[in-house]
Amino acid sequence: MADSETYRQLDLRDPEDAQVQLLVKLCGPATFGRNQEDLLDETYSKAGKMDIENFSMNIDFGQLQISEKIGSELLVDGRPFRWELYKLNVYGPGSFFKVHKDTPRSEAMFGSLVLVLPISRKGGELLLRTKEEVYMKSFRLNLATGSPSHTTSSSLQSHPPWYRLQHPLCIPSRLHWLAF
Repeated sequence: MADSETYRQLDLRDPEDAQVQLLVKLCGPATFGRNQEDLLDETYSKAGKMDIENFSMNIDFGQLQISEKIGSELLVDGRPFRWELYKLNVYGPGSFFKVHKDTPRSEAMFGSLVLVLPISRKGGELLLRTKEEVYMKSFRLNLATGSPSHTTSSSLQSHPPWYRLQHPLCIPSRLHWLAF
């Protein structure tokens, strides 16, 4: 995180609340895409964003073993893909995103990765909807072990495949999460 040429580090394995609050404060308003246009409408979506030149990550996606799962379960013939960091969206207190379908940023884009900070919180459900069902999840990922820990009884394996999602929805709450 950069603040007037001052750099700060946020340890995602055990973030301090003050650090998370600073991250929220340093973000600008997040826009969203519609019909190849970037829009800012805080009645539709209210979140913070940080452009890639203002932050860096030290997350080993290989260690999280999600590349293999995506390749084997979501892509035809396990075709190769690469991660591309676009921006950091931060959903903090009072943030929300109404029902929407993710807007691809390129022809090759097939999905968005969402990481949930492992911090105590109240509320913060994420609704995922396919044509047939609605899934409500309140979960977090233990980045120290790479294992999901949920506040519901369902497991990460019960999530619908991301490519089938029709309308993700973030409910206003005190949830802090990151979307890349």
